[in-house]
Amino acid sequence: MDLTTVFKLSIYGLTAAVGLVLGTAERGWIPFVSLPMTLIGYWWCEGGFSRKARQETGLSANGLSDTSSLVCGGLSLMAATTEFFSNNPEGKLLSGIHLVVYLTWIVLLQRKQQTRYWQLLVLGVLQVAVASVLTNGTWFGLSVLVYLVASTWTLSVFSLFRAAEEFGEDRRDAERASRSSSSPLPIRDAVAGDSRTARLRSRVIGAVCSEDGEQWITWRFVSGVGLCASLGLIVGAMFFAFIPRLWVGTSFGLSDDELPPTLRRTITGLSNEIRLGDMRPILESNDPVLALRLIDNQTGQRLDPFAYAERLGHPEPLFRGVMLVNYEAGRWWPNRLASEQTERLFINPSEPAPGTAPTPVVRQEIRLEPIGNDILFCQGRAIAMRDSENFRCGQNRYLEGIAIRRDWFKELSGPVDYIAFSELPAADNVGDTSYVVSRMTHTAYRVSEYLKRCTEIPDTLERLVAHARQVIETEQRRVGRKLTQLEQARAIESHLRDSGLYSYSLIVQPPPPKVDPVEDFLFERRAGHCQYFASSLGLMLRSVGIPARLVTGFKGGEIQPNGLLRVEKRYSHAWVEAWIDNKKWVTFDAVPESQRTASVTAIGAQRGIWSAMSSSLSGAWEANVLNISLERQEELFYRPMREWIAALSARESALAFLTSPVSSVRNVIVFLSNPRNWLTLPGAITLAMLFGLLWLLRRGSLRLSLAWGWRRSLSDTSRHRRVEFYERFARLMQSHGEQRQPAETQSEFIHAVAQRLAVRLRSTESPHNNAPQRESNSSPPCLTPIGDLFYRVRFGDEVLPVEEANQMNELLTQLEQTLGPGSSKLAQSR
Repeated sequence: MDLTTVFKLSIYGLTAAVGLVLGTAERGWIPFVSLPMTLIGYWWCEGGFSRKARQETGLSANGLSDTSSLVCGGLSLMAATTEFFSNNPEGKLLSGIHLVVYLTWIVLLQRKQQTRYWQLLVLGVLQVAVASVLTNGTWFGLSVLVYLVASTWTLSVFSLFRAAEEFGEDRRDAERASRSSSSPLPIRDAVAGDSRTARLRSRVIGAVCSEDGEQWITWRFVSGVGLCASLGLIVGAMFFAFIPRLWVGTSFGLSDDELPPTLRRTITGLSNEIRLGDMRPILESNDPVLALRLIDNQTGQRLDPFAYAERLGHPEPLFRGVMLVNYEAGRWWPNRLASEQTERLFINPSEPAPGTAPTPVVRQEIRLEPIGNDILFCQGRAIAMRDSENFRCGQNRYLEGIAIRRDWFKELSGPVDYIAFSELPAADNVGDTSYVVSRMTHTAYRVSEYLKRCTEIPDTLERLVAHARQVIETEQRRVGRKLTQLEQARAIESHLRDSGLYSYSLIVQPPPPKVDPVEDFLFERRAGHCQYFASSLGLMLRSVGIPARLVTGFKGGEIQPNGLLRVEKRYSHAWVEAWIDNKKWVTFDAVPESQRTASVTAIGAQRGIWSAMSSSLSGAWEANVLNISLERQEELFYRPMREWIAALSARESALAFLTSPVSSVRNVIVFLSNPRNWLTLPGAITLAMLFGLLWLLRRGSLRLSLAWGWRRSLSDTSRHRRVEFYERFARLMQSHGEQRQPAETQSEFIHAVAQRLAVRLRSTESPHNNAPQRESNSSPPCLTPIGDLFYRVRFGDEVLPVEEANQMNELLTQLEQTLGPGSSKLAQSR
């Protein structure tokens, strides 16, 4: 495969890969169109393009003209502007990158010059940069690594392609000059011993030397690109690892709550803002979230999480998370005041509140994986939380009744271990899902108008309001009396869950424009996952005057052989809490339980080796890349490096090595024999130093430093002997007034001398010249072999064979005989 084909496939393939990465990150169809556009552009602009046409024109045979490109660019700008001024908030943020995608399509279809290829590379970098904002998945990290290697390869091949184009232009100029000459000079090939018009030779342009007939893409080039890409990744990783993570605030005044869910770095569906439908990725994931062990704090006996869930009134373990109050056009977000009001400390579970009897307490030992928010999950409602060293690690957000991390605990990265204490309901209170708030919380509700916000509903949901009231009226006619608030809530819950009109499904299509997703679910599709059921239930409860809020968290889990409850992302769930009788929150869940269980089980059955590996990579990516903090850097990099430098100071290491070299080497071998040490900073530095030493030994640099004088004299003598034929030629030319200029390469010097020599000999053989005619053997010999062998010996480290050395001596002897005694005749012919 020739160089041009390799480069074209590389640049087009890289453009297609960028479109795939951006489309996957955005979850939109527009970037994916880059894939067919890449195939069309390659087929149209490069497929039917002959090599001869490319060499003669330097352009693609086909492609959009400049006028057509301007028209397409105007249409692209109009499309991006229309998207920016649409009602879709994500469209306002994505219109800019969509304009970049449109411009990429135009460049793909244009006639290609080197400038077009540079534009494709720059547009690709912009798309990858935006994709890094749209996703935080592990796959993107791997994609960036592949992109860096691929882009390094493409740029390297591009540099060869540009050099080949320059050499091709140089060759075409030489051929045109020879064809335009009225009497082409016969050049004798002294090595081959015959005459012909011209033959291929070495050429130097800039810093690149080209040997005619030599391949551009070689294994040496491929290995060099791989080494450069690896070193680039290592240097980039070092910058990432050692630059301190200090947060200085946002530059545009946008908080996380004001951004669309696709632009935030928390787990989709569990962030502080959700949009209906965005929970599907997490519902299809087997990544771990938490592991739980329950212990009776009084007896020390282990409790079954499912049995404890039944005591709390839930069919499965329920882990409350984000509380969402405000709703508009398929988007839920929390009440800001509720997010700010917290109790600084929990009560001590070993000391009951004054005037109350001791309450049985459940001890919950939890390991929580990093999921991007500050919530500390537990079964039921926590009354206290502490870490393994008995420090209180959580605080209660009392308007919502959830536990969040304290400031110092928020800074921990990676999995965190903590202990939560919760109440164990009495046996006569089993099945009661209500939660009676404290007097302080009730007062806060009234002051902050929190409950009023929980009754607000958009004016555009007229069909939903009418439908909710119709459900209540139908149930009241059936029972023949007015329903209480609790009975009204149960009636709406049963209508959604048990009527058979609605089904559970992870496959959800976007609603038509200007149609609310909840009304589309209730009256058109009638199929969706838990977000749609919970949103419909919450808004229908508000329609009949019952305050309600949406809750996202986890429901269910899997008991492991060691007795731990393992909760994965597929157990993510959304449900509703309603304020009943102005005194308590009651949990309601409208999802058909059997259908959801079947879906969760099916997702769990897909777990395999790749899924387990993906989960491990995802955890490492989130802990060490996405959520890395200054404390995590201190733990992983700064402290080990200081300890390693202190332990391996130059003076102490030198003294230890001089005292006992064998012991020092043995300690290094023992340290490196443990693979776990390879992943530490001292191990990585030691390995790097070892590989560097081996590389120096291979290159001979160490031997050169030990025997510098002997090696230098021998190298100088060998180098002088190997290029002696060129020095003989240079002395001969100097005796005839020719001197190589400092900016002139050896090949250029030989080529210029040959042209001037031919001009002088033709002038001496002219009929108008009174000098006698020279014999045929007075024609100058071909000088090209001198340059060819010089580059082979000087830069190729070749040893000149005896046969070629004899032929070169004959060539120089013939040249001396042709020119005669030294003079300045050549200089006079300039």
